[in-house]
Amino acid sequence: MEQTEQFKRISSVNEVMPAVADFLGSDSFDKNCWIIFDVDYTLTMPTMMYEGRNYPITQRSLISILSEIKDREILDRVCSSSVFLPQTLIEKQLPDALKNLNQRGARVFALTAALGAKKLRKHRFQTLNSLGVNFSDAFDFSEMDLDDIDPYIGYKLGYYNGVLYANGECDLTNNKGKVLKSFIKKIGQRPTHVVIVDDKKKNLENLQAAVTELGINYLGLLYTDSKEYEDLPSDILKQRIEEMQRNLLL
Repeated sequence: MEQTEQFKRISSVNEVMPAVADFLGSDSFDKNCWIIFDVDYTLTMPTMMYEGRNYPITQRSLISILSEIKDREILDRVCSSSVFLPQTLIEKQLPDALKNLNQRGARVFALTAALGAKKLRKHRFQTLNSLGVNFSDAFDFSEMDLDDIDPYIGYKLGYYNGVLYANGECDLTNNKGKVLKSFIKKIGQRPTHVVIVDDKKKNLENLQAAVTELGINYLGLLYTDSKEYEDLPSDILKQRIEEMQRNLLL
């Protein structure tokens, strides 16, 4: 299949349904259509309490601090450990939007770059569930490791209750496209259409390459959170990140 760039920019989860409908055209809106969401900064974001206020930790506020961490493995551990901070939905209407996609018959689940540590998988599932987001019905199995890809920092890549773990942003040998391709091969189910919702263009690009190589129709939706936030004071956030480096949870 010839690969042509198919990225559409969206700023709300409510734009996913009409984009998918346009993409499918006269094709069926069924389980052969996989709609796959990134999690961090697409569905949820971490927060931190400071002086009686709960501040969202934005990507903008993190970039300069995280850029100081030169060890890629430590960077991955710190980024993934942010899952253990209190989380909030980026959009309150997210649970209803996901429910609507499921009711139309699509297979809806998540693909995250976070490390696949068992305690992280369990914690993320519990956190998403507490926020009204549950992908566990996407497949008729709850857990699966991808054994054809080498572990990274001691953790296996795999699937847990509706979330596929690509095992780190900084692993140069793996990416989300490679992981999804491995997952499709492992379960022996090939969709006819794949829609990816992610806030990083590089993820949409490597997923497009993998999906189109398999002869699957592909649509990438580049999500941008258009809301304005008041950032947590940078010195307070830096202290928290430094603390996370000293007391790595993963």
